[in-house]
Amino acid sequence: MTEPSVPDAPDDPAEAAGRRPETTTEREDPDEPLLDGPYRVLESTRDREEWLFIDPAGDPTYVPHEGHGALDERVRGLRPGYRVDAEFDWTGDDPVVESLDVLERSLFAFVADADPVFEAAQSCWETARRDGQAMNSRVTYTTDGDPAGVVYTFADQPGQRDLFAEFRDGVKPLDPLVDRLAQGEDPPFEAFVLDPDDPYVVVYIVVEKDGMVADTVRDTYDLTRPTEPLVEDGTRGATGPENDPEPTTPDADADDPSGEDT
Repeated sequence: MTEPSVPDAPDDPAEAAGRRPETTTEREDPDEPLLDGPYRVLESTRDREEWLFIDPAGDPTYVPHEGHGALDERVRGLRPGYRVDAEFDWTGDDPVVESLDVLERSLFAFVADADPVFEAAQSCWETARRDGQAMNSRVTYTTDGDPAGVVYTFADQPGQRDLFAEFRDGVKPLDPLVDRLAQGEDPPFEAFVLDPDDPYVVVYIVVEKDGMVADTVRDTYDLTRPTEPLVEDGTRGATGPENDPEPTTPDADADDPSGEDT
């Protein structure tokens, strides 16, 4: 499983009050939405009950939980990490959702002041620091030798960029990492972004949503698993949890069997 570095983030989103970004490009139809889906759904950090939709170019739009008529319940049922297709009515102060289709039900979680950091992440960071690299990645494995997830570490950039905040706010999208994993594994996944006291940020993308590794991470950082009202089948998997392969926990030494970091 070959893992890439994250590409440079787009410029910071405009501080517009939830409206589509300004553009200087002339369009034949001035009513045509400027944002192109699909969108990744994130939790808004503003003091409003709203979602942050990020399009593939990194452009943001803030979507209130309510005000969408018959689609209110569906909009409220979204969760951070979902990927959706949506169409909007832009004529009011806030965008109004006119259609909404959930394409992928991955879950994202963000943990500030994360302590402790599990061993695979710590080892990944120490390797990067020893090699003078700002970023490193490695694969973790189940006891059966199957990929359990991919952990990335990114060196902090004090005084320049707050990487944890950029991941959380969609300025630095997680999609390149998620999409890379999806080349060899089937989503949905669970992605955890951790900001420890040490000078680096951790991104851990777990292959099996609702699986034992994801549950262990949630238990470690006291992360409640969100209810998902839009999931038609609420089971933990096609075969049920009793048949899931037992993975190593994130605290275990999850080196590549070859002995090399991936």
